[in-house]
Amino acid sequence: MGLLALYLRGEKRLAWRGFSMPVFCFILLMAGALMSIAAVVVWLLPDGPIEPRVPLSVFGPLLFVTGWLSWKHHEPAEKRSLRMAVSIYVFAAVGMTAMSLVQQLTPDPLTPVASIDKQHAAVASVATPPPRPASSAKAAAESSKKTKDDRVAEMKAEREKRLKEQSERKAEEIKIFTTGSYLATVDWRARQFLEKASGDTGFAVMLVSMFLLGVWFVRSGVMQDTAMHLALFRKLALYGLPAGIGLGLLTGFIAMSHTPGDRHDGWGIAQGLLMLGNLPACLGYVGLVVTMLHSRTGLSRIRVLAPLGRMALTNYLMQSLICMSFFYGFGLGHWGMPRAQQVLFVVAVYAAQIALSHWWLARFRYGPVEWLWRSFTYRQVPPLRIATSRARGSSGAAAAPRPPASGSGH
Repeated sequence: MGLLALYLRGEKRLAWRGFSMPVFCFILLMAGALMSIAAVVVWLLPDGPIEPRVPLSVFGPLLFVTGWLSWKHHEPAEKRSLRMAVSIYVFAAVGMTAMSLVQQLTPDPLTPVASIDKQHAAVASVATPPPRPASSAKAAAESSKKTKDDRVAEMKAEREKRLKEQSERKAEEIKIFTTGSYLATVDWRARQFLEKASGDTGFAVMLVSMFLLGVWFVRSGVMQDTAMHLALFRKLALYGLPAGIGLGLLTGFIAMSHTPGDRHDGWGIAQGLLMLGNLPACLGYVGLVVTMLHSRTGLSRIRVLAPLGRMALTNYLMQSLICMSFFYGFGLGHWGMPRAQQVLFVVAVYAAQIALSHWWLARFRYGPVEWLWRSFTYRQVPPLRIATSRARGSSGAAAAPRPPASGSGH
């Protein structure tokens, strides 16, 4: 977050022999260069660590390129939130895809080759006489040194242990959510909270990028006057939707499921491309909706969704309650519903929420949770019922003095 703020707000620059660059760009360039050098070192060392090879090889050059681009496109300042938003998203998606491609095209370093080496060693021991016994101290020192095969075997054992623990945890999770009580599910969530919170850190950065994208759309005036920027929204729909949906369909041809522990099943590549396509698809849907709103045909009837959006937080929380009651074992117990039936379930829930939103906003100014949130935010309780607000408005209008016939034009 500090680095993001440094890019968005920082104006300090480092100058040396006629070159000048922002501090943020210098940090990225140095980090990328150091990681790239470290990648070369760990690949060349015969007994170097195995785990950091792929991450260093991918994110080192990627950080360096990002730093160079941020240096070249640091101005104008009003576009920084847009560029930062897109950069974070593309950086994460390209990094995930590149790491998965490297893993796909290179052999698994934990492949059990030790047995082959042991066979070769056994043949060699038969053909050659045994070595002379060394001193006890020297023999102990040599035996304490771990060979590459020993380290690979330990890492493989650790991987198998993690996979076994994940399998057992998944089986426990399914059992609790399909047959367990409400207290059992709460206990499960509580025990997994810290691990999930730490794992969601990367996702939190992705959310920040989406907020920065929204900041640019609002502050640039694009969302304030959508009719004036209708050409932009049409381009977003025209180019964003095919790109996003196309990448999504491509991932389906690459992989539809993942086998834990298998780095060659294409799952990582599919997930990276899917993430990369999510951004243009999202912008494309926004462009499509805005274009339909300004249509003079029947497409403008998409306005029927407006109340659903005005009660977005209420409907979001309501979906959690509905799905919890419908799917979990302490509710109706429909856990494991097939995908095709899930689509029908989604359509039914959304249709009910659209109808409920229209009914509610015909009588109230805000959704119930939106009203609570607004009251907390502004430390004031706004009127909720439409009739009450109108009564107050009419009484206030009667008591208020009329404005002058001519004035300064405020």
